[in-house]
Amino acid sequence: EIRNCDWSSDVCSSDLNSKDNSCYPTILKALITEKDPEVLVAFISALGLIGSEQTCSLLEVFLYHNEVRIRSAALEAISNIGGEEQILTMITPRILDPNHKIQLKAHHALESLGMGPILSLLAKKITSDSALEREQGVSLLAFLKGESILELINISANDPLQIGRAHV
Repeated sequence: EIRNCDWSSDVCSSDLNSKDNSCYPTILKALITEKDPEVLVAFISALGLIGSEQTCSLLEVFLYHNEVRIRSAALEAISNIGGEEQILTMITPRILDPNHKIQLKAHHALESLGMGPILSLLAKKITSDSALEREQGVSLLAFLKGESILELINISANDPLQIGRAHV
């Protein structure tokens, strides 16, 4: 729990379990230099309460941290404050995380979106004019299973770019 964390620096005196965002700038600055995993988890969790969709880009790097608890906190924070596209783009690759707990959290975060929004977002990416967007869509599609993705696989397979076809 955030309020019980043994703070290694004088970060903020208010209760971080509230939605009070006065600590936001201080936490962002502290995240850059903080090394203590417990404090990082507390900061990331706090940002999951007081942050916004813009905070997700900063938190994304923690999805790849060596510490499972830090990856878990980042996944949860992004799930709480991220928009549908951010959750899809940032969390889907965590389905292949080496830690089973992270895999389950990623599945849960995606299930909370529902298959309809996921397919809709992927369809936009796969049919985009941007080759980069299409490539990202195909990469994300590779993480999903089931009959509902067959149409998107077919669209991707017919992509004129060799890169897109290579993933399908």
